[in-house]
Amino acid sequence: MTQENKPIYTRLLDAMKNGRLPEGFEAEDSNDTGPQFYPGAKDGILYYHTAKEELTEEVLSCIDKAIQHASKNEEEAAYSLFKELTKEYPAFFLWDAVQESIIRQKDELNQSNVFSFAIFRMLLEGTDIECVKIGIIITEVFSEPVQKLKEVLRNLALYEEFTLYVICHMRNWQNPDEEMFEIAKKVTGWGRIFAAEYMEPVNHKIAEWFLYEGYKNDILSNYSALVSCLKYNLYPHLRNHDLTDDQYHAASRMIEQLTDETPLPGLSEHPFAEELLDYYLEEAAYRPLTEDEQKAFSALADYEGNVKNLDRLKEKYANLLHE
Repeated sequence: MTQENKPIYTRLLDAMKNGRLPEGFEAEDSNDTGPQFYPGAKDGILYYHTAKEELTEEVLSCIDKAIQHASKNEEEAAYSLFKELTKEYPAFFLWDAVQESIIRQKDELNQSNVFSFAIFRMLLEGTDIECVKIGIIITEVFSEPVQKLKEVLRNLALYEEFTLYVICHMRNWQNPDEEMFEIAKKVTGWGRIFAAEYMEPVNHKIAEWFLYEGYKNDILSNYSALVSCLKYNLYPHLRNHDLTDDQYHAASRMIEQLTDETPLPGLSEHPFAEELLDYYLEEAAYRPLTEDEQKAFSALADYEGNVKNLDRLKEKYANLLHE
């Protein structure tokens, strides 16, 4: 088997070391001379910056036919249809339509064949990234997967082209947030952004992760800064004065990131931005201040976002900066 024809899942397993993928791992050989994207970037752009495209009746009919082929155990016909479809429409745009097709046709389908097609032909043998995504999308329709399939999905999630799809799959598992947390700790780019978006702080470890790590990624901290602030409940912690010094320094690093309002809103979208900053300032009066606070104060002094009484707050932070 040539490298070009080797299934993506096999490539992934071959490359894994100590439960992680090496930096720079690519699941497909690319001859594309155009702009290069981080794994997951195209879906990230679609997720955050693009309205979902309305699919034509022709495309919806093609999806139905592909599912019908899978139901009849005509795997190559189904795979070929999905591969052609995803040349024009990324799996992200087809997501809802594929799942709705299975649900709508459920009484006419051999669901066992559809499920087997998704696992064996798409997930385990697929050589096309978008087709592997379709496989994940199809398996999500069915009941919580058995442990062997969960392990396949966990492994796929380590490649950040697939993290979003597996994270959404995990929402229907037992202990979904703990499952997502294990993935979040092992990815550093778009996969971590998606994990922060969907994961909830159901325990102390995950909550602390949002404070210390949630917004840190290889893309832009802005994508996860506000999400991490809200999920950690930074405002109530500041209001209750219950942060340790180390947590307060971490909060300073987070607040510095929240002053960035592009490409997504930061502090300006926090429902209690003014109050959060006031309590943060109160804490500074009796905390040992470090370089983290100096950076946060400097960023706030230069901040031009839409926060109530910003001039009053900026004056206080400017004074702190020069004390």
